[in-house]
Amino acid sequence: MIYCRDQFTSIADLKGRKVRASGASQQVFISHLGGSPIGLAFGEVQTALASGVVDCAITGALSGYLAKWHESAKFISPMPINHGLIAHIANLDWWNSLDPKVQALLETQLMGLEAKMFALASTETKDGLSCNTGGACAYGQPAAMTLVPVAPSDAAIRDEAVTAAVLPAYKDRCGEVCAAKWNETIGAAQGVVIR
Repeated sequence: MIYCRDQFTSIADLKGRKVRASGASQQVFISHLGGSPIGLAFGEVQTALASGVVDCAITGALSGYLAKWHESAKFISPMPINHGLIAHIANLDWWNSLDPKVQALLETQLMGLEAKMFALASTETKDGLSCNTGGACAYGQPAAMTLVPVAPSDAAIRDEAVTAAVLPAYKDRCGEVCAAKWNETIGAAQGVVIR
């Protein structure tokens, strides 16, 4: 979600603003929109919003609420900008040394954990938006942020930024093999390929 100190009506309004962007892809996205990406640790964002070091910042709805970003940012957009990734990885030699029954148990349990994490992400987004905008809040006092509706043009602006800037920059950082893997997997599923 996008948190901003001052009013905005569309992600196009990030042009000219200093925006805390947490990683390379967010930084490319903000630059493409005409904003100035600022790299800050999560724990520094509230102070940076309060002092005007940044005008806006991007994070999850609940995590921003819990970090009290609403004390300085007065406007929030529910438009997702990107998602965090989690991977559970095991050394192949170690994995192959496990009893097949243990492997099956781990695979089943990890798939169950994945389903719970997706459900939790959806719940945390709804709860965070509610807490930030004066609704019911199981995490503390509701804040009084203004919810900025997603403008009809926002999806087109985001999609154009992804195809024109974010994915080409990813290919530059990661290489042809990464681009091919993207196109075979996520790109094929989402209909967004790296050229």
